Amino acid sequence: MNARDVAARLSNGGIVKRSGSGWMVCCPAHPDDSPSLSIADGDKAVVMHCHAGCPTEDVIAASGLDWSELSDEEPAVTISPN
Repeated sequence: MNARDVAARLSNGGIVKRSGSGWMVCCPAHPDDSPSLSIADGDKAVVMHCHAGCPTEDVIAASGLDWSELSDEEPAVTISPN
């Protein structure tokens, strides 16, 4: 899955803005009226950053995505929910 695919999936038909070489959508991990989640293609995986400060783990959990969908490689660290 690439950044465009992730942005489309997370937008749920809402706002998707092009931002440089990536995309901005509303963050699924917090109430968001204006896109604050940047999504871009990294060297080995899709990179996400919430400009409101949500940890990436929370964004992944709230989105319903799995780490394996963002990268072709296995993560070096497995993060389990608390």
